[in-house]
Amino acid sequence: MIIRLHAISFFAHHGVFAEEKTNGNNFEMDIEAELDSPRGVETDQLSDTLDYSELQRIALQVSSKKRYDLIEALASDICAEIIRQLTQLDWVMVRIRKLQPPLMGQIKSVEVEIRRTRHDG
Repeated sequence: MIIRLHAISFFAHHGVFAEEKTNGNNFEMDIEAELDSPRGVETDQLSDTLDYSELQRIALQVSSKKRYDLIEALASDICAEIIRQLTQLDWVMVRIRKLQPPLMGQIKSVEVEIRRTRHDG
């Protein structure tokens, strides 16, 4: 079973440029994770599946712990922490978009995607 969270919005001070570190920016994040045969599909009990609010909680907690220069480093750390804490997952994918990045011209967002499996070590 795959669980997807789309467009988790958050504000943070991640980025290479001084203005990003000082003023911050808006971000969006998608998380996708796979569980192997959760019992919740049969029991209809939250305790028998993954509480997907945990995915959001972990991701936002990692994002707020420190300031990252690169959103790919942030996405990688979020993946690693989700895999570490949620042992029932086979793999996790995190996609982070920096909205209106400080680049020349009009750009809606830049995006990175990182995927980790339990066996990536």
